[in-house]
Amino acid sequence: MVLADQDQRRYTPHVVADGNGGAFFAWADGRREDCLDTYAQHLDETGAVLWQASGVVVAAIERSRIPYGVAALNGTEALVFWGGPGGTVGLPRQPEALTPASREA
Repeated sequence: MVLADQDQRRYTPHVVADGNGGAFFAWADGRREDCLDTYAQHLDETGAVLWQASGVVVAAIERSRIPYGVAALNGTEALVFWGGPGGTVGLPRQPEALTPASREA
């Protein structure tokens, strides 16, 4: 099972069942130099990637952002809770980023 096609270490992984036999994942990784960003992925019941092959960026801002958790809204949508310096907590800047519309053709 491959969550993202990027060759980076992943940190603070979170997973939740999607209710259809698959799962939503969220993690931080260091694709950008000197920074950790939060990414998410949706896998189906066979382990096939449903969103972009590299994972969907949830939070990529000037300073590191790490996921605090992931929650399934239904079988196709999820919320990722993330935080950063100073204890700030947020959700995806664009909630539609974590829906099937972000799948690669």
